[in-house]
Formats: sequence, structure tokens, C-alpha cells
Amino acid sequence: MDNKANYALVGLFVIILSIVMIASVLWLTIGTEEKVYITYQIHIRESVSGLNVKSPVKYKGVEVGYVHNIALDAERPDEVQVLLKIEWNTPIRQDTVATLSSQGLTGLAYIELTGGAGQLISKEPDVGQRYPELKTKPSLLVRLDSAISELMSNINKVSTVTDGMLLDIKEVTKAVDDLLSPANRLLISNTLQHIETLTNTVANRSATIDNSIVSVATTLENSAKISHELPHFLTRLEQTLTTLEQTAQSFSKTSNSVNTIVEESRTNISKTTLAIAKAAQGVETTVNQSKQGIDGFTQQTLPEVNNTLRELRELIASLRGLSRELERNPNIILFGKSKSARGPGEK
Repeated sequence: MDNKANYALVGLFVIILSIVMIASVLWLTIGTEEKVYITYQIHIRESVSGLNVKSPVKYKGVEVGYVHNIALDAERPDEVQVLLKIEWNTPIRQDTVATLSSQGLTGLAYIELTGGAGQLISKEPDVGQRYPELKTKPSLLVRLDSAISELMSNINKVSTVTDGMLLDIKEVTKAVDDLLSPANRLLISNTLQHIETLTNTVANRSATIDNSIVSVATTLENSAKISHELPHFLTRLEQTLTTLEQTAQSFSKTSNSVNTIVEESRTNISKTTLAIAKAAQGVETTVNQSKQGIDGFTQQTLPEVNNTLRELRELIASLRGLSRELERNPNIILFGKSKSARGPGEK
């Protein structure tokens, strides 16, 4: 048996295989369209566990890119910066939101893009940024955790309120028990008996009450009549007061005139009294001076002079009494001296 290899056939096979491989590579290369990606950045405030470089980026479930880089942001230490490579023709709009999502039960994470009703976002970065930034929202797990936390907080609040209500119910129950104690039940029973007695008394005196109501109605009717006539009465009263005021003014004028007359009379009486006193003094002086010359006539004229002096003194006393009487009661000049009241048995 011939074991010699046919090197010509082997060489031909290698050449044909190489041509086929080169043709396959060229065919695959020419048939594949080169994709252009734009880099976007997002900042996530939650854990990115399960998200890796080359993790897919999906837009409404369609893969449109991949995660290019994951790192902490020195300027925003509470957030994780994720760079996304997204195809240039993907309709990224101003309201497009990136969310961290999990794929099934495997725990593999990816970035889900949702929304797209606004204007297209600019592919140029804002001033001070290297890449255009997309908005983010918490993942489903974070939202569930927040909802559960809020639910537990509300449950705790409800529990606290329920405990307070139970305490209030206990206090109310205790108050009801105290209210329904034997002593209070006896007081309530006595109160009900008193109310029944009062009701029976009112029922027995219904006729008297009706009469009282009729009397009250009559009184109210009379009051209405009096109220109707009251303006006329007030008018007449005002006229009467005006008349009294005028009378008082007239009486005041008359009183002033009487006072003037009394003052003048007092002045005249005082002058007369002084004149009489001077005359008496002059008579006494004359008598004293003429005493030596008329000794012979002493026995005849002295009694007459003494009588005259006595009468002058009585006149002066009377004038003084009249002056005091005028001071006490000036009206005697107009109305005369009032008669004194008669004593017992006098007529």
C-alpha cells in the first residue's frame, strides 16, 4: 500500500479553503452596515448593581445602544454617572426618561428609555458638560421600596390613631360605667319622676296656663295701643314743659323785680333809721347843752322829752324788726304778712 501523500492535492485544498474564507469575510464585511453612535450621560441616585459595561440600552423594548462606562461623579458624589452609546438616529426627545430595569429573574440590568412626545433633544452638550444629559427616574424596585415604606409609615400612623381611639373608647366606657353606677341610676330615676310630676302639674293647670296666655295677649294688645298713643302723649308733655318753662322764666323775672324792690326798701329803711338815730342824738345833745339854761322848765318839759325819746326808741326797734322781717321774707311787700296758724281751740 502506498502511504505517500499527494502534496499537490493538499496544497490545492488549502488554497481553495483560504479563498473561501477570504470570500466569506469580504461578504460579511460588505453586507454589514457600519453604525454611528452618540454618547449620552445619565446620573442615577440608586445602586447600579447588575448593570455592566456593554449592557444593552433599549428604547421601548428595542435595543438601540449599550452602556459605555460606569463611574462615580466627583462633582455629584451621591450619584453614579453612566455613559450610554446610542444610535444617532434614535428619536431622543426632551421628555425621554432613562430607567434602570432588570431583565426577567436573572438580575441582569439594562437601561430602558421611555417617552418621546416633545421636541428632539440637542445632540450637542450643554455649556460646562462633555455630553448631552438625559433625565432619569427611579427604577421599579426603588419605587416599590418607596411605596412600601410610605405604606408602612401610613400603617404606623393608622396604628397610632387606632391606639388613641381604643384609649378614648376605654375612657368613654369607663365614663358610661360611672354614669350608670347605682347612685347615678337612682338620681336619673328621681329626675325622671320629677319630670313626670312637672308634666302632670302642667297638664292639670292647662286651663290656668291658657288664661295666663290670654292675659298676656291682652296685655300685649294694650301695650300696643299705649305705644300707638305714646307719641301724642309725648307731644302734649313737651308742650306742657314748654309752658312751665315760660312760666318759670316769668316767675324768675318777677322774683328779680321783688328782690330789687326789697333791696331798695331795705336801703331806704336803713337811711331812715340812721337819720332818726342822728336826730335823737341831736336832741339828747341839745338837751344836755340846754340843761343849765332850762332848769326851770325841767319839771314841765322833761316828762314830755322822755316820752318822745321812748317813742323814738320804740319806732327804731319797730323799724329794725321790719328790716329783719323783710330780710327773712321779702314777699310780704307784695302779698302781705301771712296769717299764723290758729292754736288748738281757737276760732
